[in-house]
Amino acid sequence: MIAKLAAAALAAALAAGALWALPLLRGPAPAELAPRDVPPDPHPLPDRPLRIAVLGTSLSHNEVWTIRLGEALSPCLGSDPEIHVAAFPGADIASIRDTGLIGPMVATDPDIVLIEFAVNDADLRDGPGRAEADRLTRALLAELGGALPGALRVEMTMSPATGLRGLLRPWLEGHYADAVARAGAGASDGAVDLYRRWLALPRGSRGLGDGLHPDPEVTAAVIVSPLAGYIAAAFGRTCSARGSGNS
Repeated sequence: MIAKLAAAALAAALAAGALWALPLLRGPAPAELAPRDVPPDPHPLPDRPLRIAVLGTSLSHNEVWTIRLGEALSPCLGSDPEIHVAAFPGADIASIRDTGLIGPMVATDPDIVLIEFAVNDADLRDGPGRAEADRLTRALLAELGGALPGALRVEMTMSPATGLRGLLRPWLEGHYADAVARAGAGASDGAVDLYRRWLALPRGSRGLGDGLHPDPEVTAAVIVSPLAGYIAAAFGRTCSARGSGNS
């Protein structure tokens, strides 16, 4: 009986999500596609290789974009950055401490921490929900601010979700908007809006074959150029890394 009720509740939630998403099928107007980046206050570039940490989900775990980000930043910074990826498939803001990733990441003493959990936070099945995700993310940002007082804490919005996986995440765009809002309110040090850059691509070019995990080459093309420019600017440098992302 409980299983039937749970299935009925999920079906109702999916139906509500589908109805909510219908107006979006036409796609956003061009003016709505402008990335909502929130740049941090400039920091001095350290006199050693820049240390970057990535804290997140399968969208960052073993992804080629993290390697190409380092390659793109190297000529801009004058040395190869050190990139530590602390990402885990299925991780969300409620479970990240259970993965054991935070401690080793903090131990690398990064100069900038890139954070992305929204794609799993927004999952109707087991995500924490929007309000709780916002509360937990603010708590994590405060914790990182205490543990890494000199590091920039930057949230990243990531790719859209489509098909069934999109219906299971009807408020993903709201989670992404919350990341931008937290940066604007000073809870984090900045935000990079990669989601809007994905939406600027034609639907058939977004690489979302399974509805959730973009093709690695598309991901790198969207992320690397604008993110390299964002990080370089945060440390007083310019970077013209090539890529198809709208930087």
